[in-house]
Amino acid sequence: MRCQPFHLGHKVIIDGLYEICDKVYLALGSAQEKRTENNPIPYIFRKYLIENIYPIETFQKKLIIFPAEDINDLPNWSKYLLDKIEDRVEVYFAGHKYDAIPFTQYPPKDYPKIEVKIIDRLDNNFLSGSAIRDMFKKNNPLWKDYVPKDNIEATSAALAGKHPFPQLEELFDLENI
Repeated sequence: MRCQPFHLGHKVIIDGLYEICDKVYLALGSAQEKRTENNPIPYIFRKYLIENIYPIETFQKKLIIFPAEDINDLPNWSKYLLDKIEDRVEVYFAGHKYDAIPFTQYPPKDYPKIEVKIIDRLDNNFLSGSAIRDMFKKNNPLWKDYVPKDNIEATSAALAGKHPFPQLEELFDLENI
């Protein structure tokens, strides 16, 4: 997931994963991007927004969030991701058939038959992150209906290019994030 921003559709997917998985590793894509049109929220802030909704799961290490940069190397993407995970992965969940290609066509040698499941991000009743960002830019307050209530204020700050959690601002130099 990119989670630009983290929204209710993402939450539904993560909640559903907990019904079938003991532990969820969540790769936040485009981690090298920040404050761009399509990726306005830096990785560390996206991570905080998710941890804010899943504090117990992250504390218990049942939800592990890690950065995934765009390496633009489809044949090596699966190995790149799996090298970042300390446990053996049994199932890879993709948001679209295209996202599954690295695991179906180029699985790493030590994962020759990893199970791949597609949770089609286009087949749901949720707005996309792009649509939410557009609503935010146009000052349409309805964007707030599509993010977790506990993240509205922080998401607003993050989309505006500010620190989403001011109480943590001293820990991070905003210009270098």
